[in-house]
Amino acid sequence: MDCQSETVKNIVALSKKQGDLPLFSATVNRIRKVSSDPDSNTAGLSNEVTKDANLTVTLLRLANSPYYNRGAGKISSISRGIVILGFNTIMNLSLTVKLIDTFSNDHPEIELNKMLVNAYQAASFARELALKCGIKDVEETYICVLMHNVGEILVAYFLPDQYLKLQKNNSDLKLTPQQIEQQVLGITLQEIGQCLASSWEFPSSIITCMKPYNFKSDKAARGHVQINHAISALSENLIGKLHGKSHMADLPVEELMGKIADVVGLEHSVIETCLIDSFKMSCELASDYGLNKNMLMPSLDQSGDVLRDRLAGKLSYVTNNYRGANNDQEEGGENNIELANEELSSITKVGDSSASTSQDEKNVDDAGTIEKNDAPDIHQQLKYIQDITALISESGNLNSVFTCVVEAMCNAASFDRAVLCLLNAKHSRYTARILYGDDGSLEKYFDFDLDAKKDLFSRVLLGENELVIDNLKFSKWQNIVRDDFFENTQANSFMAAPLWRNNKPVGLFYADRIGDGVIISNEQQRAFMQFVVQARLALKLR
Repeated sequence: MDCQSETVKNIVALSKKQGDLPLFSATVNRIRKVSSDPDSNTAGLSNEVTKDANLTVTLLRLANSPYYNRGAGKISSISRGIVILGFNTIMNLSLTVKLIDTFSNDHPEIELNKMLVNAYQAASFARELALKCGIKDVEETYICVLMHNVGEILVAYFLPDQYLKLQKNNSDLKLTPQQIEQQVLGITLQEIGQCLASSWEFPSSIITCMKPYNFKSDKAARGHVQINHAISALSENLIGKLHGKSHMADLPVEELMGKIADVVGLEHSVIETCLIDSFKMSCELASDYGLNKNMLMPSLDQSGDVLRDRLAGKLSYVTNNYRGANNDQEEGGENNIELANEELSSITKVGDSSASTSQDEKNVDDAGTIEKNDAPDIHQQLKYIQDITALISESGNLNSVFTCVVEAMCNAASFDRAVLCLLNAKHSRYTARILYGDDGSLEKYFDFDLDAKKDLFSRVLLGENELVIDNLKFSKWQNIVRDDFFENTQANSFMAAPLWRNNKPVGLFYADRIGDGVIISNEQQRAFMQFVVQARLALKLR
């Protein structure tokens, strides 16, 4: 690590020329030192914080937010905030506030704000993991992740031309990102962060966590420094992938989640809950930190990584519709369960006439046949995702939400037909209730007693996994559907996915392709499941 490199010297010189960075100002350094001194007292830390008027106001606002102030009464002074929240929390809040305050985005093409949001959300996610798995010093884990990528942030801010060159060269598959950084900067981004953090007197346990991480290593992390190092790299990369950053570790999200599980010893479902909770916390505190909540939204571009795209869809909904801790009871209360059940029971059979897309938005030939490309339309997908999200956030009834979902499966995911089947009140029979693209054959066909022993769709409805039949003519599928299925539907391939509410089956979504040799692509499968996820969220939040 060459801390005397020209790049490091340039950053230091530019920071002095532009004035001391708020993130590493004398105030923040004193706060860090007082917070970490076992002989310090509340008055000493309070005195340091109150020297910065803007920081004082922001910290008091955060201390009184629902996330941090859980029934402790009004906090009107920093000294009381320190007593209630603790030294380390005050220190971390100060560091986060100053990180966000420090950098203006003079180069929109670099998207510096996204880097700051990535650091903030990754640190929030790591804190949730640390709390769940019993890490002793949760606040140190938070700082390790917050600072993990500070080298990239500093280069992007102070040396934008070199940073843009890095981004351009990252398309060179023959070199690793670190080799490109050495070539352009003479030092890696992580080494820059380590050098500057060392000069600002951060402890060695945090500086060590800024080192490169071997994502392909199966070696178990031991000790709090190694664990924080692993959590820092894995959290930052997972959040980066959700935000669509292209130069993340070349691992699918499922593998990243698996590595996180190995480090923290938590089940995948618990890790996903931590992820959702961290996004909720980010939304709750966004305005207090001075962040636009829209910046927290994951990228909805289809990446080809199935789990990543599913999580992005779920978290985008959480981010777009989060209403704060005070609404938790409202969202999960019995009144909403009863409302959902009433809405489901009131849904009547709906055909194409109820579709929300106007006729002039469809590609219709002279015979009235809807023409659809085989490849899903990503722009249409995003439009439908936004429309469905708007219906949910505006408390639109389930009939409208599900109608839009079924329509989207045809118009945006390029299926020929789609249908939502719902169980009756006795949970003894399922029937087609909302259809799109159907000539009447699916409506007539889908009306069966629930029987998992004899009926494939009953098994899907009662299970928790989707089903993809890519070619019914292929011999391995011929014996698992009813003998009259092809005769009545003319479907060559189809997908089906269950819809559940409060651990009970409600119905299933079905979409198909018609014609010999017409199969379902991977892109169609991902698009279908994206809309199913939205329908599930709509039902969950009723």
